[in-house]
Amino acid sequence: MVNATAPGSKFGRFDDTTNGVADPPAAMEVAGMGGSSQVPSILRYMKDRAPLKLRTPLIVWNWALGIFSIMGCYRLGQELGDLIVGQENGLHKSICEIQGHHASAAFWGLLFTFSKYIELGDTLFIVLKKQPLLALQWYHHCLVTVFAWVLYSWQEPVLRWYAVINYFAHSIMYPYFALRGMNVKVPEKFAMLITTIQVMQMVAGVSLNVYSLYVWGQGEKCSRNPYSIGFSLFTYASLWIMFIQFFVSKYISRTRKKNKAD
Repeated sequence: MVNATAPGSKFGRFDDTTNGVADPPAAMEVAGMGGSSQVPSILRYMKDRAPLKLRTPLIVWNWALGIFSIMGCYRLGQELGDLIVGQENGLHKSICEIQGHHASAAFWGLLFTFSKYIELGDTLFIVLKKQPLLALQWYHHCLVTVFAWVLYSWQEPVLRWYAVINYFAHSIMYPYFALRGMNVKVPEKFAMLITTIQVMQMVAGVSLNVYSLYVWGQGEKCSRNPYSIGFSLFTYASLWIMFIQFFVSKYISRTRKKNKAD
């Protein structure tokens, strides 16, 4: 039996296919056509129609993405952890140097890139169920889809960080949504925890790129594309602001209003 998670596994040998997989202009077009441009059309289609009953498909969807995220977090986290702990100056190398990267981890990195396009289905479920579609929802998914496709083509070492952090957040978020869909009572504070993790994900993304700029400023070598650093800072900073606004409006402002009412 082939071990897909073992270094050098043939099942995970996708390194030679990365060139051209995520051509930046193509990524922009695919993400735009598949995401933001289709939402208005579906909204118009659903305008005079009853909300679709998608409870069971949505539960399956969330469990599938949750399990996938757990597997991805474990596999890429294993490689990232070995690099940080097992090598001298491992933290710096994990951000700025292409070292300790195995073919099977590259496979999970490729799956991560494609999963961003699949996760646009989250927005589709919201629209088909005629639930409120937040700007954060479609902006987040469409921007991250473009972000993942474009940056994968540059094959930078820092991408391991992006993937592991996002896999971790989703390994908690999607099972939570699945349990909610199954009418399992989950403590209300757990939702706040998930939003906090999302905010910290953006803080980590900004920090990784600020560090890259610092290394450059010191005249040291860092295998980062300048356009990647700029795009990454824009992506993480804008999402950081939006998630903070969401956190404040949903938890802090609501709590204050509730306390005043009491």
